[in-house]
Amino acid sequence: MKHLVLCILIIKCSKVWSAEKTSECSELKEEVKALQKGLKIMEEILHSSLDIQTKEVYKESESKRFVVDGEVDLEQEVIRLSQEISSLKQGFASTYVRWGKNDCPANISLVYKGYMGGNTYTDNGGPANYVCLPDDPTWSKYEDGIQTFANGLAEGNGMYGTEYELFGTFNPFNKAVHDEDAPCAVCRTNHISTIMIPARNNCYPGWQLQYSGYLMTIHSTHPAATEYVCVDGNPDFIPHGSANTNGNVLYFVEAVCGSLPCLPYVQGRELACVVCSK
Repeated sequence: MKHLVLCILIIKCSKVWSAEKTSECSELKEEVKALQKGLKIMEEILHSSLDIQTKEVYKESESKRFVVDGEVDLEQEVIRLSQEISSLKQGFASTYVRWGKNDCPANISLVYKGYMGGNTYTDNGGPANYVCLPDDPTWSKYEDGIQTFANGLAEGNGMYGTEYELFGTFNPFNKAVHDEDAPCAVCRTNHISTIMIPARNNCYPGWQLQYSGYLMTIHSTHPAATEYVCVDGNPDFIPHGSANTNGNVLYFVEAVCGSLPCLPYVQGRELACVVCSK
């Protein structure tokens, strides 16, 4: 643009000289100087504006990572995967039964609470596990009354409540629970794995304690079979009386030396237990 203006003025000035108009040419020279000065100012303003825009573009480029076609933006991929993992973790959970309690530990969700049940200790067959019966049952089709064969034997299995059975002087609990009926609570933790560890009262490193207590089951002389469960060390009981109605029962479990090495185990010592999550 600058060169174009100068060319026009030179041509114009040449015509003036040929016409011997010296005074007009002098005026044109002054005009050229004024235009040159104006162009210089305009160039400075333009350069200043370009510098500002360049700095802004540079700053923006620093905050962005430009990815060519087909290239994986690792930074964005890491962010995406982290968000996906966080979302998946929210769905991870595991459940366990807290035997002998009406509630769950602090910050653990209660699924439901109820009564510890199973078959009677005198049964020669039937299921061999304890169950946690909800305290708000619902019913489908049914016929009231115990259904029996002609010989008087029950046609099906019975579901009984469970009593604590404590004999002798050993009572590790902070209350008298003999012949009381045991409650239970089903708990949900956000940890993906939950395990009951017998013969320990604390968790291994990296695992979170849910509760600890004592290993209990049916008596070894009873004809029925059942499982080992971890009864909370501070047990509750169902407040409807402490009659000795038996049904399903709970006894402590003691270590017996022989095939079980002593030490580390001790003959006749009651076994603790713990429930842990990770």
